[in-house]
Amino acid sequence: GKTADAGTVGAETVGAGGGSSEEEGCSMKDTLQQTEQQPREALKWRRTDLIDVLFGALERDGSIHRSRMFNLSLMCGYPGSKEAFKAEYEALCAKYQADAKAGVNKMAFSWMLDDADG
Repeated sequence: GKTADAGTVGAETVGAGGGSSEEEGCSMKDTLQQTEQQPREALKWRRTDLIDVLFGALERDGSIHRSRMFNLSLMCGYPGSKEAFKAEYEALCAKYQADAKAGVNKMAFSWMLDDADG
């Protein structure tokens, strides 16, 4: 069947031309339902893209070092000091198999963000 794309919702409905408003309403409802029912894999792919972009913004030489991880943690609501974060960072690195001195690589960063308990 035809899958809806959030970017085409308006074009399909507005371009209907001679249809009654009731038909257009049904078309919009069907389109919205199709959009809501897209597979979770599509959502996961978008999350992966976001993780890639975030990693790219934070990394230097292929890793995210403690100071940049601290900045990210502050944006996410971390209440502690830079000194307190040092222990947190080392614990995160140990948990996700990252080298605390070399920095967090992309794989470890993805694991951190995907871990609901992390």
